[in-house]
Formats: sequence, structure tokens, C-alpha cells
Amino acid sequence: GNEGYMFNQIAVLLIMQGCSFPVIIAGHVASTLMPHMMALAFPGAGFIHVKYAILLWPVTGAILIAQNFMYVQYGQNWRLRQKLEEMASHDTLTGFLNRRAFLEHAIHLVTLAKRHWNQHLCILMIDADYFKRINDTYGHHVGDRALRELSSTIRKNLRNTDLQCRWGGEEFIILMPDTDMSGAWKFSERLLQAVRSLQINTGLGAVTLTVSIGIAE
Repeated sequence: GNEGYMFNQIAVLLIMQGCSFPVIIAGHVASTLMPHMMALAFPGAGFIHVKYAILLWPVTGAILIAQNFMYVQYGQNWRLRQKLEEMASHDTLTGFLNRRAFLEHAIHLVTLAKRHWNQHLCILMIDADYFKRINDTYGHHVGDRALRELSSTIRKNLRNTDLQCRWGGEEFIILMPDTDMSGAWKFSERLLQAVRSLQINTGLGAVTLTVSIGIAE
């Protein structure tokens, strides 16, 4: 009867909570149409589906409006949470991990490397040479631009498995899992050449950067 179909609507509402909103709409509409289809298929059963429609179609509409509101709110909350997590774990200027987040990931990677004795792991400390001169001569806005371009150059030369961090003002750390000293040395030479080719626009001409890199295995 009507009570059974109303219970069916509640069941659909609960079951489909994890689905996308278009799927939720389709599920509710299909479950609400089902009694009409059964009444047409079995006219002798005496089910008054017009009465059912008066009872449940407004309920279905109200449920869909509420679902839409929940869907929008959940999406906004999820995006806000993602943004807050990003801000809490990443440096806003370069997009690299900050020190706290880097240490959390690094401890895990070092533990894995120790557990598998044949797995190498290298850490690189990268420091921009004489960076204070850029800030003092051209201003911090040019210094920030230089750091963004430097971090972009570092990122382009990394693998997906490498962990990058802005450790301090102009200091960066790279953790390279499954990499021995030879591999880290080759990466460092490639990065040195890439950084030397950078041209930082100051508004009064272009300046170049160099970096110093320390490696430990």
C-alpha cells in the first residue's frame, strides 16, 4: 500500500547517499514511478495510484530539493576542506610541502627504505646562492618571482615519487626514494644546468641564479 511505497522512498534516500546527484534524482523518480507502472500492469489489483501520486510526488519533490541542498553544501565543504588542508601542508609561494608536512612524509619513506635493505634513498639540500642580493637590490617581489621560477624548475626535473619541500627562505629539500648517490648526482648536475639557464625578469633587466646542492645517501 501507500505506506509500503513511502518506506521504499526512505530506503532509496538512505541507500543512495553515496551517489552523485543525477543518480539520486534518477533513483527517486524511478522508485516513485514504480507503483504507477505496477497499477497499469495489474489493473485488477485495485491499487489507487492517483491517491498514491497525491501523497508521494510532493514528498519526492521535497526530498530532491533537500538532496540538492545537501549536495551543494557537501561540495562547498569538501572544497573548503581541501583548500585548508593544502594551506596547512604546502608553502603558499612555491606550492612545495612545508617543513612539517615534509617531515611526516619523510619519516615514512625513510622507514620503508630501512625495512628493505636493498632500497637506496637520497636527500638533497638545495640553496640559492647569494639570494639576499636579489632581495636587497630589486625588492622582495622580484625575490618571490625568482623563488617561484626556481621551484618550478626543480619540479619539472623531479619524478612523481620524489618529495619536495621548501625548508627555509631560499632553501629546498628533495627526498628521492629508490635512488643511489650516482642517480642523485646526475639529477643534481641536470638541475644545476637548468637553473643556470633561468632568466629572472627584474623590470630593470634580467638576472641569473645559481644554486649549491648537498647530497646524502
